[in-house]
Parts: sequence; structure tokens; C-alpha cells
Amino acid sequence: MTQAPSPRRRGFSLWRIAAAGLALAGTAHAADYPNKPIMLVIPYAAGGFAGMLGQMIGEKMGADLGQPVVMDYRAGANGNLAARYVAGAPADGYTVLLGTSSGLAINPNLYEKLPFDPVKDFKPVAQLITAPNVVVVSAQSDIHSIGELIAQAKAAPGTITFGSSGIGSSMHLSGEMFKTRTNTKMLHVPYKGSAAALTDLIGRQITVMFSDTTALPHVKAGKLRALAVTSTKRVASIPDVPTVAQAGVPGFAVESWYGLFVPAKTPNATVLRIHRAAAAAMADASIRARLLELGSPPAPDMSPAHLSRTLQSDVKQWAAVVKESGAKAE
Repeated sequence: MTQAPSPRRRGFSLWRIAAAGLALAGTAHAADYPNKPIMLVIPYAAGGFAGMLGQMIGEKMGADLGQPVVMDYRAGANGNLAARYVAGAPADGYTVLLGTSSGLAINPNLYEKLPFDPVKDFKPVAQLITAPNVVVVSAQSDIHSIGELIAQAKAAPGTITFGSSGIGSSMHLSGEMFKTRTNTKMLHVPYKGSAAALTDLIGRQITVMFSDTTALPHVKAGKLRALAVTSTKRVASIPDVPTVAQAGVPGFAVESWYGLFVPAKTPNATVLRIHRAAAAAMADASIRARLLELGSPPAPDMSPAHLSRTLQSDVKQWAAVVKESGAKAE
């Protein structure tokens, strides 16, 4: 004689049936993805490197996904506004963050409290590139080398101004690190994006920038002079420009990264679909050529796991730089 299942076993079976139903529903949703436009949230103003990168890959990803990828520029608080928006968005794959090392690895050390957790509130999708900063001055400047920059900063403390795309950006922290390592005093001038800062640099309203690689076209056009790059190796597109370390500041190295992130509860199948589209875009010959020209090569490992490890490692590494420089968010 067959015994009726106990209430406990019956409850467990019902739970398993419900869980299986939810899993099937999630799979069905992922299979339908995408069926409407996807929003790529850019954490800076239009005109900078982040926007240019987003536009380049967005067009290719949209063709791969069969839906347009629309740029949504949400500048402010060094990427915090954009990150908070995406962290709170529905976890359905239709809101994607172009995350940066500044916004997700530096900010946790710069701000006393953030409205999001960069590790817990996001799921990494793909690391896109790594990129150095470029130390640039106006082509009309009387500063021709890192040595001359240091000499002028020491001769007149506080009179050298360095611009950045905002407080806490890698441009800002590169300058702060440079001050600490060279025992100099320079005045930081934050802007809302790198485009406006570069315009003022060309016009000599500020002295120097530890710019992202959007400065390189201005260098090649003869409007700016490159003194050094912040990477560990020289940049192929400007091979005559030394690294900061080679130019007289031993051990100095700063490299930024850009990657795609989605809200933490986004289904893994959806994350994989976005990842495949991003990988295909980064494999495009025209995009790779443009990025190499800008000194920002595609990341050798685009996997979500690699981006997760990079983020967690960089949060710890930038903690030491922020503490050493004494930089604080306003």
C-alpha cells in the first residue's frame, strides 16, 4: 500500500516545481532577448573617450543583437550618477553600464558613502580595453619634457594647473600621484568631461593634463605636445613619447580600463548574449585599428570572470593611491 507523502515532503516537491517554473520562465525570457532597444549608459559627457568607445561598439553590437543600442549620457559625480541608475534598473539586459576604473574602482575609496556597491550590485559582462593616460601641454607651452614640468612646479609651487574630466577620475588621480612622487605642488582644475578640459588646455587656460587618449588626435594635429604616457610601456601610435617612468619618475604607472556591466540579478543567459555581441564588436578590424591608433588596445581577456577579478583588485590598489594623495570627493 502506497503511503501519501508527508506535508513536509509535499511542500518540498511544490517548492521544486515552483523553482523549475521560474527557471523555465527565465530561460524563455533570455531566449526572447532582445526584443526592444538596449540603452548603453555612458558615465561622462558626450565628446570624451567613453562616448566615442560607446558609439563605436554600440553600432556593431546593435547589428549583432538585432536591436539598436542607444547611448544615454549621464555625467556627474565621476560616474556615480550613471552607476546608481544602472544598479537600480530592471535586471533584464536592456540597461547596460559602460563602467570605468574611475567610477567603479576609484570611487569606493574616494567617497565616504556610495549609493551602490560596485562589486555586489553589478554583474560584469566584458572588459573592453585598457588604456594609458597621456601627459600633454599646449603646443605653445614652454614645457617640453617631464623634467621641465617638475622644475617649473618646484620653482613656483601651486602655479601649475592640471585639468581633468572630474574629481576622482584617473586623470585626476594620475596628477595627484605625480605630485606625490615628484614632491611638487600643482592645482587641480576639474571639468565636466575631458573635451572641455582639452579645449582649455589648447587655449592655455590650464597648464597640463594627464589626459585620456582622446588627446592624441590633438597631438597629431599639432595643437598639443605629448610629454609622456602613464603606461608601463610606450604606446605604438606615438613611439617617440616616453613613459613617465622613463622620463624620470621611477615606478610611475597608471592604466585605466573600460568594461560593460549590468544589474546583478540579470540572467546569465542574457549576460552571455551581450558578451558575445561585445566580443564580436571588439573583433571588428576597423574598431581594433581605431583603438590601437588611440593607444587603447582591446583587452586580451574579455571574459566576465577576468573583469570581476580586475575590478576587485583595482579597488584595493586605488585605495593606497587615494590615501597617499589625500584626495577627497567634494
